This record gives sequence, C-alpha cells and structure tokens, in this order.
Amino acid sequence: MSFSEASRINSLAASSRDAMTDFAGRTKAAADDAMGRAGEALSEGQKRSSELAGGVAQTLRDGAEAQKNAGASAVASLARSAREAAENLEGSAPEAARLVRSSADAVERLSTRLKDQSLSDIAASVASLARRQPLLAIGGGVVAGIVLGRLLASSNR
Repeated sequence: MSFSEASRINSLAASSRDAMTDFAGRTKAAADDAMGRAGEALSEGQKRSSELAGGVAQTLRDGAEAQKNAGASAVASLARSAREAAENLEGSAPEAARLVRSSADAVERLSTRLKDQSLSDIAASVASLARRQPLLAIGGGVVAGIVLGRLLASSNR
C-alpha cells in the first residue's frame, strides 16, 4: 500500500469517524428534544387534569350546597306550617297547640343550623350523633329518606 492510499484511507476513516460523531450528536440532541417535549406534554396533561378535577369537585360542592339550602328552606316551610297548625289548634286544644308550637321551634332551629353550617360541619355532627346514639341516627336516616323521597317526588311533578 502506498503512502497516498494510506493517507486516503486515513482520511476516509477520519471522515467516517466525524460523520458518526456528528450523527451520534444529532441523535442525542433529537432524543433529548423528544424527551423534553414528552415531559412538557405530560406536565401539561397533569395540569389540565388537575384543573378539570378541581372544576368538577367545585361543581359538586356547589350542587350539594344548593341542595342543602333547598332542604333548609323546605324545613323552614315545614316549621311555618306547624306554626299555622298551632294557631288553628289554640282555641280547641291549647295543650296540643303548645306541643305543635314547641315542635315548630325545634324544626326552625334545625333549619337555621342547616343554613348556617357548612356541609363538612353537618357531616361531622351527624357522624358524632351516630356514634353516641346509633338508634336515633338510624331513625333520623329513615325520616330523612322519607322526607327526601317526598321532596323529590313533588319536584318531579
């Protein structure tokens, strides 16, 4: 092999090495860019998911709060009806009127508590009552179920 052939082979080898180094650098840069974009896309997806979940949770809280307020209004209406019944009973059955009025007062206090307390406070109060007096909690659940069923049935008409 002559010097010119060896020089040419050496030059080709250097060119190949430079091309491989350049290719490796470009490949690494492309891979790094792809990883960076994938990370950004993942981060954006997580951010949007969090925003969506937060919006759904807020919508559920708002709906539950509206239902709580509607329930409190229905309870207040029941208290007003009981007071009217007590007034009608006053002349013929004063003792019954007193009992109905006392019940109306208790129902009115319940309505006020429902309006004034947050949903989490109400849930904590119910849980505490259920631990202290389970039979009362079961009875209250039955009564609440009946009342809610009637409210829902009347709202569908």
